[in-house]
Amino acid sequence: MTQTVTQYFMQPYTLSLSSGFFGFFAHAGFCESLSENLPPPAHITGSSAGALIGCMIACGLNVSQIKHHLFDMSKVDFWDPSPGLGWLKGQKFRAKLREIVGQRNFEETDIPFSVSAYHPRKHRTIVLNTGDLIEGVYASCAVPLLFQPARVNGMSLLDGGVLDRPGIASAPIDRPILYHHIHSKSAWRRHVPVPQRKNLSLVTIPDLPRSGPNRLELGPTIYDEAKRRSDTLWQQEYNDQLYI
Repeated sequence: MTQTVTQYFMQPYTLSLSSGFFGFFAHAGFCESLSENLPPPAHITGSSAGALIGCMIACGLNVSQIKHHLFDMSKVDFWDPSPGLGWLKGQKFRAKLREIVGQRNFEETDIPFSVSAYHPRKHRTIVLNTGDLIEGVYASCAVPLLFQPARVNGMSLLDGGVLDRPGIASAPIDRPILYHHIHSKSAWRRHVPVPQRKNLSLVTIPDLPRSGPNRLELGPTIYDEAKRRSDTLWQQEYNDQLYI
């Protein structure tokens, strides 16, 4: 018997949100559509841009709050050049995130939440799901050379998308994973393979405009297009690779 996407995800599932530079506008548009058609996820995981949006959802922000914070964002909110192992010190990023979700630990989110970060000295992914939420999300978002590394439990950490672009390292294997993949236009990211994992269902929205620190004005357009195209997803017949 065939099922729609909505019917399939009525069971407990993990929402995983990929990295993708400033792909958080697309993630947020997708997640607004998701919130109108599915129950909340049982667990959220993410890397980089996915960690940022995943954090807001896990902390209980509603659609209107997320849109307000994203659409109101300007470069000055996170741009703090300082000498170090990255152009930006990252203190403004931390302060802005703290303003949005408050100072709390991973253990205090409304929905269980974990992120991937990268340990450059050991060249491996580190899963963060306990302790300081703000520093953990910053670590997952600390794009090499752009942001200075985070310091977590004595470790110097960078963007989780370096090795775990899908942000699924901490996703439980015993339940379905709804994975939203930011379609990259970067030459070195374009051919990163889609992960093959039991219970994983891929959703991606090709050909969205590309945002960045100097193109934040594109954010609302990207958000609205991601939402519009995601609205076509839920009554489709379920399969594990859905390009919308």
